[in-house]
Amino acid sequence: MKLSFPKEIHEIADIINDAGYSLYSMGGSIRNQVLKMPVNDYDLDTDAPEEVVTKLFEVTAVLRRKLKTIVIIKYKDEIYEMCLITDKDYMEHFKKGDLTINSMGYNISTDEFIDPLNGLQDIKDQILRFTDYQRSICETGHSVNSVIRVFRFISLLGWELEPRTLDAIKKFIQIYRVEKHQYIFCTEKYRQKILSGPYVEQAYELACVLKINKNIFGK
Repeated sequence: MKLSFPKEIHEIADIINDAGYSLYSMGGSIRNQVLKMPVNDYDLDTDAPEEVVTKLFEVTAVLRRKLKTIVIIKYKDEIYEMCLITDKDYMEHFKKGDLTINSMGYNISTDEFIDPLNGLQDIKDQILRFTDYQRSICETGHSVNSVIRVFRFISLLGWELEPRTLDAIKKFIQIYRVEKHQYIFCTEKYRQKILSGPYVEQAYELACVLKINKNIFGK
C-alpha cells in the first residue's frame, strides 16, 4: 500500500536516510489515509539517535517523557515533532500504540507499509482494539487518556469495541475510580471533539453503561 506525504517530509526523510537512518510516520496520518479521511498532521518517528538528529536539523526543543523522547525540529519554517525509536527491533516501537489502527506505520523512504498488529484488518472489520501493550497498562489502572480517546474514536467512526478492550476499560474504571479514588477527567477541548463526532450517541450510550458519562460528557 503506497501512501503520500508532503514534499518537505520526503526531504526530511532523505536527509535522515543519507545519514544512514530511516524516517517513519505512525498513527493518525497512516490511519486516516487508509480510511480516506483528511490528514491534519504527521507523526514522525526515526531510529536516528538524538545526537544525529541534532546535527542534521535545527532543534527547538526536546521533550523527555516517561516512555519516549520527542525532538522538535524546524525545517523550512515549519515545526515537526519526531519521536525517537529506542527499541532494537523497530517493529516493537510500532506495537506500543494505543489502538491497533493507530499502530500502523510507514517508512517514508522505502514505501514500506508496517502493520505488526493487523490494524488494517481491524479497519476492514470496523473494530477498535487495544494493543497488548496498551491493554496491559489499562488493566492496571493507568493511561486515562487512552480510555478517553476510545470514546473519541467511537464517536468519530461508530465502530464496536473488541471484547478484551472493553474488559480492560472496565478494569481500568474499577481500579482508577473505586480503588484509587481518582476522578476520570476529560478536558473541555477533547470533550468537544467527542461531541462533534457523527456517532456521538453511540459513544454516550457506552459511557452510560460504564457509568462514566458525567466524566466524559458532563451529563
